[in-house]
Amino acid sequence: MESNFESQRLSAFLDGALDESQQRATRAALRSDAGLRSELHALRRVRDAVHAHAVLYPAPERLAERLRLAAVLARGAAPAPRPARWRFGWARAAAAIAVAGLAAWGLVAFMPKADPDERLMDAAVTSHVRATRQARLVDLSSPDRGAVAAWLSTRLPFYASPGADNSVVEAGLLGGRIDSLEGRSTAAMVYRLDGHVVDVFVLPMTTGDDAVSTSSLRGYTVSHWTHGGLRWCVVSDLSRKPLAAFVEGLRQAVDAS
Repeated sequence: MESNFESQRLSAFLDGALDESQQRATRAALRSDAGLRSELHALRRVRDAVHAHAVLYPAPERLAERLRLAAVLARGAAPAPRPARWRFGWARAAAAIAVAGLAAWGLVAFMPKADPDERLMDAAVTSHVRATRQARLVDLSSPDRGAVAAWLSTRLPFYASPGADNSVVEAGLLGGRIDSLEGRSTAAMVYRLDGHVVDVFVLPMTTGDDAVSTSSLRGYTVSHWTHGGLRWCVVSDLSRKPLAAFVEGLRQAVDAS
């Protein structure tokens, strides 16, 4: 299938908005491309969810009049004259739209930006979820923390300090993978603790050292700190208490390395 096949065409196919020849071409593409079939299935699930849960509101009567006028203008024909009350209504509507637009612009312009730490933690949670759901936990499978750190360091522009071994934390090292957080190359060391996957992300950070900070984000526990020019971020669906013990053992091992 052509690599530039547009997702919009799949949406149009799902909605029955393609002509007969386009439908045949799309069906042929779907038969030969499993990824395309998967994307269509995902679109269908979104559509069904919207149909099942969306709240519908009746359109205002004036909306039909506006749509009629827009259709007439699109055909290049002059709209039929309307009573004066409609003309004044349109003037008021235009003014209201302009005011609403300026208000929205002002809201966006003065809306506070997300904290950099919050964005990074959100990216870490997203990566953790993606890795666990796609069953791509590691690129290198090994319980040897030195081997994993060396493997990561040869593929990244920084030295990924080894994590903690079983004598320090009660968790088994599964291996490591190359990841990316906010477009920055990131080392990920993966542990298993009490049947839960724990991702330990490491990436360069120019800020000074700081203490461990822990929060809950989208149902996951996230701890992060900076030491020696590296930002450490630990993500898991473990509760705070067992993850805090893991983080403390890991932090002590990192500080001592």
